Amino acid sequence: MRRVAPLPGSRDAREPVASWRAILAQVLVVAALFFLYLGTATFDQRQNIDTLSTLVPAWQLASHGNVFADQYGGFTPWFVEVRDHVVSNRLPGAILWATPFYLLLGRGGALAPLYPAAVASAAAAALAAWFLYRVLLRICVRRVAVCAALLFALATPTWSISADALWTHGPAQLFLALSLLLYAKQRYAAGGLSQGFAILIRPHLAVVPLVQGIWTGVAQRSLRPALVVGLTSALGIAGLLLYYRLVYRVWTVAGGYGRLGGYAEGDQSDLEPRLRNFAHLGTNVLGALVSPGRGMLVYTPFLLLLLPGLHAAWRTAPVWARSAAVAGVVYALVQLGNNSFAGGEDFFGYRLMLEPLTLWAPLLALSYQSWTDARRWRRALFAVAAAGTAVWQATAAVSHSDFQHPLHPWSHTGYADVGGQQPVLLLAFSVVGLLVLAAAPVRSRLARGGATVQPGGSRPSTQSRERS
Repeated sequence: MRRVAPLPGSRDAREPVASWRAILAQVLVVAALFFLYLGTATFDQRQNIDTLSTLVPAWQLASHGNVFADQYGGFTPWFVEVRDHVVSNRLPGAILWATPFYLLLGRGGALAPLYPAAVASAAAAALAAWFLYRVLLRICVRRVAVCAALLFALATPTWSISADALWTHGPAQLFLALSLLLYAKQRYAAGGLSQGFAILIRPHLAVVPLVQGIWTGVAQRSLRPALVVGLTSALGIAGLLLYYRLVYRVWTVAGGYGRLGGYAEGDQSDLEPRLRNFAHLGTNVLGALVSPGRGMLVYTPFLLLLLPGLHAAWRTAPVWARSAAVAGVVYALVQLGNNSFAGGEDFFGYRLMLEPLTLWAPLLALSYQSWTDARRWRRALFAVAAAGTAVWQATAAVSHSDFQHPLHPWSHTGYADVGGQQPVLLLAFSVVGLLVLAAAPVRSRLARGGATVQPGGSRPSTQSRERS
């Protein structure tokens, strides 16, 4: 059975039934991504303290059935004393995601191995890209869906951060992408459950089902979607409360973050600096977009060539894609109000905007399809920017460069660290990128199968031939 792509921007497009060849191709691509990620992951202690502090309780849970890490007291600042034990203050969702990998690959022993955490990270990132591809197939032609998913996987910090170590971002991106697919299929209960697990990973993701549930209910003039999404996603909040009650002996969703979490009466509160962050929200938003060290538009510049098409994309986007885009904006504001845009150290580019980028991906793909893809010069500029971005991400993922000034994002950039420490590697990847760009026009001409009729019966045109 021949596979027919949905009309661009169709509101009621359904993902076509895949042949066994298409399914096999998807499996092979996901497997290739997984092994690529695994080959570039960080397996030693050159990791951020966030990731090291997450993998230890996952190993402990798999090995001993609890999250106590008494032997790791003082290992990082994120191991805190609670009553008679030392526990990590990392979030339970990421710990639970990694636990099955430790059950299979690394339980037991005196200390936590790093390899299972790397496998868990690579699997989360690869699956996130696959679910996003499945989502985009419902609103984009296959060519755009494939390219967008690969850009998500290889030309954003999904590669150099999410797939590199056990950050919270990879699992969060996975369950957000899965929820979008479920919402697109109008499976609101399952979508809410998926976002409920995302809340266990990053609690402030609770604003996402809140926005999407209300938006969908208003759009459909029905309370049912809002109630179903709200009730099922609220299980994530209930899970947080229960986990922290069992571990910290208090009812809280903030966990081990100082007195704000409530786990130890004598600890200094971190509420005041977080309120200061809200007072500097404008600076954080600006920094998250354009700062040399952490700017999303600086490290993924091809996004600039999608901005002009957002208005046209919005007009054709289905309800679930619109609500996801708005939820991404709300989440970004909450995140940047709660934390400095710098987001810590020991990574290339940005990390706090990875969840919003996942939620914005459907609208951005429609923007490419409706505006960027309409002119040859736009496509050419986009291809150059995307290839260059992928080259830098590949270099950063492979090199594990030492980022010398990570906490000065306005005066220093990760480009200087990667380029200065790995010039030969950067040059090699640049040559590969140039060869791919040079081969793209030839491959495109070979793939064209003739003119197609535009929706509405218009005459075949150059643009329609290029989109076939």
